[in-house]
Amino acid sequence: MKDDIRESIMTQENDFTDVMVGRWSNCAISTIADYGIITGYADGTFKPAKNITRAEFVTMAVRFVALDENATADFTDIAGHWAEQNIKTAVAKGWINGYEDGTFKPDAVITRAEVVAVVNRLQGLSDAAKAAAGTSMYTDVATSDWYAGDINLASQMGIVAGDGNGLFRPNDQVKY
Repeated sequence: MKDDIRESIMTQENDFTDVMVGRWSNCAISTIADYGIITGYADGTFKPAKNITRAEFVTMAVRFVALDENATADFTDIAGHWAEQNIKTAVAKGWINGYEDGTFKPDAVITRAEVVAVVNRLQGLSDAAKAAAGTSMYTDVATSDWYAGDINLASQMGIVAGDGNGLFRPNDQVKY
């Protein structure tokens, strides 16, 4: 999103009872809530300290585009899940994969590495660009890791950053 567009839609106002104006993530949460990307919980809370699941992250990504009611995916663990069609849409668009055992694990917490991979795919970044990203600048991201190219490329592009101590922490869980 271009800076001028982002600035025109930014807000710090929301209806969540647990996202106050002084919170560090208030503007981001309020803005994407206002845009309809997130909705919060029935009790009026957002739970900003809660870890984000794979299903929740995929749902947010799909809400930036249109849900594909006809998309399919053959995971053994998504039938009847509240995010089933969002997951199918994201798979059909090539944004996310499941696991070798045929599952998607929708309620598993998403990791930093998985988020970076999805964001790169959302942007249409190619495997060739990831391969050309070269050696990792992080001591905890080995060239042989499935996510190395994604993290290296996203870091070089300024999309993500490590912790300032030479670590990316690819397997850390993601919170709002």
